[in-house]
Amino acid sequence: MGVSGGASVRATLGDVGISVEQAARRLQASQPTIRKWIGEGFLDAIPGRRPVEVDPRSVVRVERVLENVREAYPSREWTRALAAFLHDRDLTRELGVAEAMAERGGYVDR
Repeated sequence: MGVSGGASVRATLGDVGISVEQAARRLQASQPTIRKWIGEGFLDAIPGRRPVEVDPRSVVRVERVLENVREAYPSREWTRALAAFLHDRDLTRELGVAEAMAERGGYVDR
């Protein structure tokens, strides 16, 4: 099956999500924490799915952040570092902030 076949399957089945339980296991977090992160926008839920399904791409994205944070910070400190990172990431996505950072020569991830 080529790329067009895969796209056809995706169009038929819709986005593939993973359960909250699977996301919790993968991220080494509790299910309530996963639900909280979905509510806060740290993880993306697949719209219209019941029970809730998490977009696996967002799980991989958060997993990468967690790996770095867990390496750099002991126990509970990593949760504060994660929240700060995600806050900064969201802030830099705001157009005015991103433009100001770029003008000053700062790195802007778009």
